[in-house]
Amino acid sequence: MLNIFRSKFSQLKWVLWLVVISFVLFFGVSWWQPADRRNQRWVATVNGEDISPQLWHDQAQNRERQYRQMFGARYDQVTKNFNVPAQVAEELIQRRLIVQDARRMGLAVSQAELANMIRNTPVFQDENGNFVGKEEYERRIRRISSYKSAAEYEDFLRDELLVRKWRDLLLASVDVSPDEIESEFRRRHQRVGFDFVALDYARYEKDLDPAPAELAAWYEAHRDQYSQGEGRRAIYILFDDAMVGDSVSVSDEEIQKYYEENSQLFARPEQRRASHILIQVPPDADEATVEKARAQAESLASRARSGESFATLAATYSDDPGSKDKGGDLGWFARGRMVPEFDDAVFSMEKGAIEGPVRTPFGFHVIQLVDVREPGTRPLEEVREQISGQLRFPLLRAAEKKAAEDFAAAATDLEAFRRTAEEKGIEVRDTGVVSRSGTIPGMGPVPEMVKALFELEPGQVSPLLSLPRGEVILALQDVVDDYVPPLDSQRQKVLADYRRDKGHALARQALSAAITAAGSDLAKVARRLKVEVQKVDPPMIRGAEIPIVGQDDAVENAAFSAPEGQLTGPVEGEKAVVALVVTRREEPEMAKLADEREQIRSTLARPIGERLIQQRIVALREGADVQQNPAIFQAQRG
Repeated sequence: MLNIFRSKFSQLKWVLWLVVISFVLFFGVSWWQPADRRNQRWVATVNGEDISPQLWHDQAQNRERQYRQMFGARYDQVTKNFNVPAQVAEELIQRRLIVQDARRMGLAVSQAELANMIRNTPVFQDENGNFVGKEEYERRIRRISSYKSAAEYEDFLRDELLVRKWRDLLLASVDVSPDEIESEFRRRHQRVGFDFVALDYARYEKDLDPAPAELAAWYEAHRDQYSQGEGRRAIYILFDDAMVGDSVSVSDEEIQKYYEENSQLFARPEQRRASHILIQVPPDADEATVEKARAQAESLASRARSGESFATLAATYSDDPGSKDKGGDLGWFARGRMVPEFDDAVFSMEKGAIEGPVRTPFGFHVIQLVDVREPGTRPLEEVREQISGQLRFPLLRAAEKKAAEDFAAAATDLEAFRRTAEEKGIEVRDTGVVSRSGTIPGMGPVPEMVKALFELEPGQVSPLLSLPRGEVILALQDVVDDYVPPLDSQRQKVLADYRRDKGHALARQALSAAITAAGSDLAKVARRLKVEVQKVDPPMIRGAEIPIVGQDDAVENAAFSAPEGQLTGPVEGEKAVVALVVTRREEPEMAKLADEREQIRSTLARPIGERLIQQRIVALREGADVQQNPAIFQAQRG
């Protein structure tokens, strides 16, 4: 059900609902626990204003959760080189810069604007869409967010509103002329009908099978297409956990001591395990649909209470794909993890009871309370590995740093680098030739390494680089002025490009020959090529699907610019080469321009405004006094 809840939340009308959800907490000890708790007081300062660790922590957890939902089973593979803490910190720094800039501009948020936003946030509304009242509003803030008070939460919302006003002001400053608006209106509403023939490139590509020498010659002739510019090759060493792990350990006594001194970190709130059957109701459902769903839920509740297997009923009837295959089982959860209506029902039930229908924004639920876990402290054995990893982390970092510094002291140039590595028995890795936009084999996208690589002279050794995976040191071997990867390293891509290039040429030649032989008679062209004449009738607007061809800018532009009645082509589209004859053209009703003027102005202004916003942020960042807490960011690495 959590999957359904989260996917539906993302579709709700009000952006602030997403803001609220971003502060739902995970329980237990999170990934974010700096070893030195004295350093948790600040993450960064922006022109003297602090960004709190709690805000950063919550945002980073939410971002990690979003990535997990987005990538699923591929999460670890896709995100292994993401630095979520640093990514979120930079976003919060930019947000603080915007708020400060907005205040300098004289922008402000009134109490009425703030109240209106809160009243229209779904999580603070009852099932009828009315505000839940002051006491319930404050209770929900405490339940679903990390804020200690409504006032603290409202300070955050004021900043959000300021950011929105700041963006709107910059977007509104973009000027779009009446001529540009009129031109766009015409472009949107002109219609054209045409007949055409199309030769699919695939028809010519499928039989192309070049000999190795021919493919190699084509690759060489198109080397500019594959050139990656200057390339560099280096050797490097990664001082990581695997290298120093055997030398670092944490004793049982240290684990026991940490557990006893930080017992509050292992507090476990009351948790409940429930199963449910969801009968989904669309947000815009009419009364008849709602009542039908309610009746079905009531029937299922009655059957469950009569002794039918709840798991079987859930597997058969539930609309929640995340739990139905598990008999409706939602696992263990604490208060605040579900929407309020569901939460209130579950935490008021007796073990073994069946309740329902319970109405939530997602429909009607039949709920079975499977078990109750009273609040308490998680046992040491349950968190032993977690504590060990947490205590071991700074020791590993220190050991990596020490090993890297010892090596760097001796590896003063390329030859010394190789010699020292051999003497110490340390594995040396080869980057291969890397372009400025490339990746390091075995390391993935690490721009810090690539940047350092391109700052070295041949034979030079880089300073130590502190990366999420450990400490790295490089030594530059070679510089390649114009690096083109070997054909074998991308043979399949080159073969596909060859076939596309040759297939396009063959299709174009065939259509050109047919046009030359048949003159401007499209029907004769079609007969020579043994294809059918296709028709676009009634006339189409820009962006519409074209039969066989699909949505194709090249064919569309040719149709809208070609003289009526004249054969035009060959036109090279995405999927096929086309010859066409315009049969009908319709101009827009200019009297309707007034109805769309503002929407068109906004559409044309937005990309310009977004560039303006990004330029403004860059300027603010360059002129700001920004300091980041190195202790916290060091604690996140790995």
